[in-house]
Amino acid sequence: MDSLVQKLKKIGVAKRGQVVLTTGLRSDFYIDLKIAYGDPELLQLMISEVLKRMDKNITCVAGLGHGGIPLATALALNKNLKLVLVRKEKRKHGSKKWIDGYCPIKSDRIVVVDDVLTTGSSIKEIIRKIEPTGAKIIKCIVIVNRSPNKKFKFKVEYLVKAEDLLDRAVV
Repeated sequence: MDSLVQKLKKIGVAKRGQVVLTTGLRSDFYIDLKIAYGDPELLQLMISEVLKRMDKNITCVAGLGHGGIPLATALALNKNLKLVLVRKEKRKHGSKKWIDGYCPIKSDRIVVVDDVLTTGSSIKEIIRKIEPTGAKIIKCIVIVNRSPNKKFKFKVEYLVKAEDLLDRAVV
């Protein structure tokens, strides 16, 4: 994990300064993990660390938005798993669906992935949209946890705590 933390620090994923987060909350720092997706070696390192935390009986990987979909796609390709792409908003045309890619069925076992966990709202949204399928969500895995002391109704594992990335962050 130290190697991952050092590499994330080196590319500057943590930025200090007042920001408004996706949730509308204000913070004195921002974690821009998406810049790490542009580095194939770093992305592969993150994927290999997530794979170590995935149960062997997982059949699908689910993600939402620019943070979760690239991770879910890389994991699905790496392990030949079905890919569940959850939309933030229901399609207003065409199929009018919440889920693109593979739509899970009752026998599926799913891992939900995302880049940064702050309030858990993205993960809750994914779970809310998958639950009607009857598939079982086994766990959620995020790369960076901004809320390490917060309790959630779902099992969440993470690779890195936000504070581990902040000791030298700049605006």
